[in-house]
Amino acid sequence: MSSRFNLKHYVHLLEERVREAGESREAISSAVGSFFALMRANNDERLIRSVVRRFEERYCAREDIGIAVAWFASETEGAALAPRLSEALAVTHSGGALVRQRSDPALISGVKMLYDGNYLIEASFRRDVENLFS
Repeated sequence: MSSRFNLKHYVHLLEERVREAGESREAISSAVGSFFALMRANNDERLIRSVVRRFEERYCAREDIGIAVAWFASETEGAALAPRLSEALAVTHSGGALVRQRSDPALISGVKMLYDGNYLIEASFRRDVENLFS
């Protein structure tokens, strides 16, 4: 592989390797690991995040898994709320829901969430304070 490969080529290659790996978690893990090693060898580390995000979006769409990015005021709050949030969101998709946790101390308390790339939900004390003064 050379550096002339773009994001679309890498996503296709990763999908192909995962498909060839079958159902075994170990085989899938090995296939993904060798894919990343190939990207690093080609000095394409800058694309790794983009490839993973695109692959995850396509995989989740195919398996009917909802994707949520949730910002919590602290990692502790996120660890406590994320599993419950995942369970609640899973009812809208037959494959369940994947919740990516982020930390945002500006929230004060609560959660801000982007679900399936479309729906922004904010339930935080910060929003309540801003509403009081607007």
